Amino acid sequence: MGAREPGPHRRVRGAPVPRSAGGDAASGQDPPPARGTRLSASVVDVFVYVVVLNLFVEYLPQVLSET
Repeated sequence: MGAREPGPHRRVRGAPVPRSAGGDAASGQDPPPARGTRLSASVVDVFVYVVVLNLFVEYLPQVLSET
């Protein structure tokens, strides 16, 4: 059996670990997300919360009347 080439999910021993652009080389951690990313995630969270709450309010009376 011949040696297999490592796939993209395998790390070769002794190979350098790739770092993302802008990462902190000393700590090995990625920088915190940008402010716009956090804001857009918060807006999406609020939107999903409001939609789920409205669905609950809309269908709760029907569920209670069927039981």
